[in-house]
Amino acid sequence: MRLDCQILLKSPPPLTLVAGSTPAISETYSHIVEALSHIHNDDTKKGDTRRQSQDLLQKMDEFEFAFMLHLWTALLKQFHKVSSALQSTHILLTICTNPYSSLLQFVSGLRENFDETEKQAKAVLPDVEYKTLRRRRRVRKPQQNDSRANDALDDIPPRDKFNIHSFIPVLDALYSNLERRTLCKHVLPIIFPF
Repeated sequence: MRLDCQILLKSPPPLTLVAGSTPAISETYSHIVEALSHIHNDDTKKGDTRRQSQDLLQKMDEFEFAFMLHLWTALLKQFHKVSSALQSTHILLTICTNPYSSLLQFVSGLRENFDETEKQAKAVLPDVEYKTLRRRRRVRKPQQNDSRANDALDDIPPRDKFNIHSFIPVLDALYSNLERRTLCKHVLPIIFPF
């Protein structure tokens, strides 16, 4: 079985390209995995090409990859809608804050819907679980008041570690940057009244 892919790119704006490619990966996930598997098993390919396909295949078979793929697909679709609305020639400066406010609400809502995003990722990789994060042990000189108790993070399940260390920080950083931009958009009409 031979899989050939031909890609033709025109030159869309960067956000349009990213907002389109992430859902495309999500929608064709199984075909991409099949193509990478085929490349990896093809003895006629160079060793470096086969190794790269194996690395990509291993990355795509991680639950965290599927989770983040669904998260970024939802985010980028919404950002693309807002970006298109803001680039309209008929938008007023005083109305620019509305799309940003809607993005703030969307990101805030996503933060509360961890389980829903997880469910979408489980639909793609039903038999794969979160990987156990390994942390490097810090070796330091023991102090007098040190206890030998386990680190609290060692007892947290991988799902919660992913939520705490990846999902929430991404959405919080995004939210705070959007909030800062929204405040700027509120100030502009006051500074430049039309």
